Amino acid sequence: MFAIANKRMVAGLAAGIAAAGAVVAALAIGNAATAMPAENPGCANTEVSITAGDANGAAGTLRVPLTITNTGSVTCSIAGALQVRGVVYGAGEHMVGRPATATSEALERVTVLKPRQSAVATLQITDGANFPGESVPVDGFNVSLPSDRGNPSFIRFVASAPRTGSWLRIEELQQTK
Repeated sequence: MFAIANKRMVAGLAAGIAAAGAVVAALAIGNAATAMPAENPGCANTEVSITAGDANGAAGTLRVPLTITNTGSVTCSIAGALQVRGVVYGAGEHMVGRPATATSEALERVTVLKPRQSAVATLQITDGANFPGESVPVDGFNVSLPSDRGNPSFIRFVASAPRTGSWLRIEELQQTK
């Protein structure tokens, strides 16, 4: 009796382990689709140009398009959201306020750029005067790619920022035609 029960338990465990293995394999295959392709390495800050377009908006919030162009000679990928911080120059460079928050779409997006191809992400800037307390002028923004936080690009853009708090929001990259 015990031998039959043990055989059934072993068979049940084996079936459970096989099913768990199938789930793990399916998850691995599903995640492979969102991983950065090996043939498209991550873009480096030194291989792209980042420029700001004309700002538009009202009621204390501006929207500024940031254009990222692949200036390198190979196709590369940007996985995630651009990293943006307000900067003040003077007695040395220092960051102001919190880094830009990113939309969930920006965090999940993988953008592939061929040489000379561009993509645009919109930066929302909330005027520092909207925050209680003291605001400070900023000289612009340091913008870097999620895979390369060294050598950020400086974008000159005079704005008013809160000393603390969230005042920047970055949206997902959209490839240009």
